[in-house]
Amino acid sequence: DTKSRKPVSAVAINLEKREVYTSHDGSSIKCWNLDTGVLLRTLVGHRGTITFILYCPPLKSLISGGLDHVLNIWVPSKGEVVARERFRCPVMCCTFNRWNDQLIVGGKVYVFVYNVKYGAEKGAHLEYLNVSPLVYFEDHSDFVTSVLCTKMGRMYTVGLDGRVCVYDPSVDGKPKFVTSKKIHAGGIAGAAYDSTKDQLFTGSFDHTIKCFANEPQASMVPLWTTKTDSAITSVGVSSPSSSVWAALKNGNLSVLDQKTGADLSAYRNASSSNKMLAYKIAMSKTGMEVVVSTIDRQLHVYKHSQSACVSVCRGHTDWVEWVAHVPLDNSYVTGGSDRQVLRWQQLSHQHHDILIPSGSTLRGHTGDITCGAVSPDSQRLATGSADASVRIWTLFEDPEAAGLENFCKRVFVGHKARVCSVAWISDEVVASSAWDHTVRLWNADSGMAGAVLSLEDITPQSLAFSPAFGLLGAACSNGMLLILDPSDLRTVNQTPRLSNELTHVRFNLSGRCWYTAGSDGAIRAFNNALEQLEFSRPKSDGISTLDVDQNTGFALVGLNAPGRPVAVIDVLRDKELVRYSGHMDSVTGVSHAKGSSLYVTCSWDRTLRLWQRPSIQMMGNMSMLKRGQSIIGMGAGGDSGFESEYSKNNPILIPASISSRQGASLGTLPPTTVIENVPDNRPWSRVMDVLDEVERDVQQYGISADELHATRKSLHHERMDKVSKSESAGVGVEKTSRRTHSDLQQNARSSFGNGQIRSSTSMSNHTDSLDQFATKASNLRVIRSTRSRVPRSQSSML
Repeated sequence: DTKSRKPVSAVAINLEKREVYTSHDGSSIKCWNLDTGVLLRTLVGHRGTITFILYCPPLKSLISGGLDHVLNIWVPSKGEVVARERFRCPVMCCTFNRWNDQLIVGGKVYVFVYNVKYGAEKGAHLEYLNVSPLVYFEDHSDFVTSVLCTKMGRMYTVGLDGRVCVYDPSVDGKPKFVTSKKIHAGGIAGAAYDSTKDQLFTGSFDHTIKCFANEPQASMVPLWTTKTDSAITSVGVSSPSSSVWAALKNGNLSVLDQKTGADLSAYRNASSSNKMLAYKIAMSKTGMEVVVSTIDRQLHVYKHSQSACVSVCRGHTDWVEWVAHVPLDNSYVTGGSDRQVLRWQQLSHQHHDILIPSGSTLRGHTGDITCGAVSPDSQRLATGSADASVRIWTLFEDPEAAGLENFCKRVFVGHKARVCSVAWISDEVVASSAWDHTVRLWNADSGMAGAVLSLEDITPQSLAFSPAFGLLGAACSNGMLLILDPSDLRTVNQTPRLSNELTHVRFNLSGRCWYTAGSDGAIRAFNNALEQLEFSRPKSDGISTLDVDQNTGFALVGLNAPGRPVAVIDVLRDKELVRYSGHMDSVTGVSHAKGSSLYVTCSWDRTLRLWQRPSIQMMGNMSMLKRGQSIIGMGAGGDSGFESEYSKNNPILIPASISSRQGASLGTLPPTTVIENVPDNRPWSRVMDVLDEVERDVQQYGISADELHATRKSLHHERMDKVSKSESAGVGVEKTSRRTHSDLQQNARSSFGNGQIRSSTSMSNHTDSLDQFATKASNLRVIRSTRSRVPRSQSSML
């Protein structure tokens, strides 16, 4: 409303109908759609400034009060006042005590307690405030600004006198006064309660925020106290994100760590400045949604998500090109167009999800630092630059004691153009590739140059070393993947042309396979013989970076798509697990520490961002998906089990391409539906899922890897032959899918027998059905039940 200059004085959230209620003009309440921001209706019923709005889910009603001494109870959908009570003083706050079905109202000095009387049908016809208050208290000397009730019925009241009063429930329903203590030097502007951690938070005009435990003796000794640079006007707590939100009088929005009280505003906010003229904060009952109103009458809606950015870290002054992890001290190093390498440490042991520059800045390159890699022993860092040089830096030696200048141990000059990739072969030898179409080896100990591979007009754009096979992979601009002998850079093997150009190559140590990404936006997986195992093409305009989570074998992919997302993809099953969006420019690097629950990304937007790995529940949902499906859009948090009347009458319509969290047949399509002419791969997925499962523990069964790969390869060729023959004969895709389904059942029957894998030559002799095949596979999993691991889905899901 541009006609009024008054700030938004009251905010409330209704999760059942996805609505938010505000007041700013002194007499009316506006109802907005929480998701779209559309104005739905206006409620008029006050004659003075409205001081608070409360949506009460048990009563399914909206409660408001103001300086006109009136408390109104509304039916929000109709905008009607069903009950009105006039008080002897202005009404400042209100809450509902579920323990005793009581309405507690705070005013000037007084606290009123009302019993709520329901009609014949609870929640349908309510009789409110039809008798005098059950009891009232006069323990404050100034306005009561907040009333809070715990899950066990205890009541806290705070006021502008800086005091907190504590009341316990009693048998007769009348709250019993326990204590009153001065906890702030100034007036308390707001308070919040977290039922999951049983903690109380207060914000005051004395520029402090305090945290208290809900102790039986009500000692009210703060667990922590945080000083702010301005008076606090409103406080809220979000339990899912373990954060305390505070609006300050100077317009800043502060976000504090719930455990320690540390101010994390600079890392939690997406923008570099947190000044947004914040005035009031409203939290949903679950803490998943936060609404912040501002002095200039704007509403900012935040929603907690497991796929949202955990923290934003700043330090570079120009594009950040790469990020690498240092396992020895669990730090990170980054480099970019500002020609410096920054080293990042955790903010503290409690705040491991926030990185800050440690002060060790490595300088020496005269061009953009385009790539970097940490040695296997974590002692040294190799960087390549647009100045055509490769530098070796020491990470833990004292430069003065070692006689080094700015931590730089070696400078290798030999390339004639921009260095685009570096990879360590061992603790001493590093390989580099450049735009001069060469791959070179360097010895970091002796400082000597090694073998040189010249590729004429082909640029090796990315390098990756495989510790499992002892080979070096090179992704080339002609669209081919080269496998090189790291001793002399002799070409051992190569793929045919996969795309116009290959831009990235990485090795999946857990899956013992190569991952490549190209200009066609596809990710391919190859075994050591360069036989393609799987193919995945995420929806995007291209791939900007590629890395591997070595804990799970998932590919971490930076996509050129709206929101500049980072996707987590199970390439071997062609399943996209989640997308992280938040960067403002292209993502140029992804890193992950072994055993860590966080991913670290860097971008041309000059920031580092930290993201939470997919949760265990998300892993469980993943195992129920069919090959090629995604769980994007599936909820990551747990369900409370409650379903409101509104949600029953207004069900959410989920597209068929997006799976349901609770459906047994996720994303199921009618049998006559054909999507993009893709044959039905369900039998193949069943077989491959089981083979993947057994491959991880192949040593336990005494089965050779050759037998396992022969089985996989035979199944793959059988499937592809059936499809190609049907297509060449002019058979429709739908019929091809069904014939492939039937024929592959015959082939899949021979994979398991007597608890062992049979070789591919005996497949036609085995007569088990596909269901029996899955059952035997499930029995094999039981043998390994002693291992500590995340359980896979039951055999019925196969």
